[in-house]
Amino acid sequence: MTRSLLSVLAAMMPLFLPTLSMSGQGAAAPTLERQAQGGDGLVFGAQPSGASTMDVYEPDWARFDKGGLFGGRQSGAPSADESVDLLAAESHYLELLNMNLPERQRMKTLLDLAQMYNKYNVRPKEAAVYERFIESYPQDPIVPEIYMRLGFLYRDIGAFNTSLAKFYSVLNSSLSVNRAEMETYKLLSLKAQIEIGDTYYSMGDYPEAAKCYLRLKRLDMSREDRMKIDFKYAYTQYLLKDYATTISSLQGFIRAYPDESLIPEAHFVLANAYKQINQPRAALTEVLNLLQYQDQRRADSALWAYWKKRTGNQLGNEFYEQGDFESALRIYQAMAPLSEDPSWLWPVLFQMGLCFERLRFVTRAMDAYAIIIHGADDLAKQGVSLPGNLSDIVEQARWRSSHLDWKNQTERELMSIMAQ
Repeated sequence: MTRSLLSVLAAMMPLFLPTLSMSGQGAAAPTLERQAQGGDGLVFGAQPSGASTMDVYEPDWARFDKGGLFGGRQSGAPSADESVDLLAAESHYLELLNMNLPERQRMKTLLDLAQMYNKYNVRPKEAAVYERFIESYPQDPIVPEIYMRLGFLYRDIGAFNTSLAKFYSVLNSSLSVNRAEMETYKLLSLKAQIEIGDTYYSMGDYPEAAKCYLRLKRLDMSREDRMKIDFKYAYTQYLLKDYATTISSLQGFIRAYPDESLIPEAHFVLANAYKQINQPRAALTEVLNLLQYQDQRRADSALWAYWKKRTGNQLGNEFYEQGDFESALRIYQAMAPLSEDPSWLWPVLFQMGLCFERLRFVTRAMDAYAIIIHGADDLAKQGVSLPGNLSDIVEQARWRSSHLDWKNQTERELMSIMAQ
């Protein structure tokens, strides 16, 4: 974009875009998932002291990596450069298990077999091996974690009730641990309770999920876990259409976690909650709070940009369709500086032009269309071909600009005739 066009755009901004405070945060504006959740690095099921190296089994928590806040995860698959005769390897393990092995060696062989099935994405057989392990060694210290793994496995394949049963088994098995292991299993029990709530969420049973999250809010946990639980509780209330609770919960969430990566999404949900209870001014404030936040130096700026664009698009278009052109314009004005890429900027400018027309600011509408037209002309001189959607916007901008010019000329001629 040329300097002259940028100056035109900047001149268009002040009309309906006063500086707003950021939800009472002062100069330190709020910051904001939906991010991928990684494994928490905990290692459960440690063997008794004095066990040999062969006996030690360290759980692979990376298998529990999540692709979403509520427990969704992509199924694993073998990497393309790994080739293995799975049937031959399976046959080798089964042959070992049919031998007269020492119990610790048999246990390790079972767990190694499950690991292999996990690595090559053979989920039913992986679950079957873990079930066999629990049946054979119900008192082993690693059993609560095996239940945990089974909970994830069954949830991944959509067997939600079985998944819940396994997570509850974690809680039940944790009741019998000795005092030395209590701290470790308190963490495991907390994780199981979180996963129970997430499983109800995955099932679409939002009332039960909300009950689980509300119970969890009363427990001691890390700040990271508490932040996620607070957001999950607020969001389930939104899904349950309890907008009053949603609003109060998210307002508290934004105050409590002003610099966390879930804040943009919190503004998005909060703005939608205000819209649902017919408070468009409050919704507009939330959108502008998000769009005007300066986050260029943030490590998660791409995530902020995603929620800014999604929030602005949805709420701006809704205000426009409802005939609230001033509110729509304020949102589009705040959206325009997010990117100079024509695929983002030109549609926003076109919407600004339409709003200016409806508000009878014809000159500013023509300025908005002119930026699109001049930008397209500059790219054409450089030999750049526009994709179809941008070509359509350029043609519409040319038509509307021409129409406004004709309309102005006609009005001037009429005024001249009437003045004679």
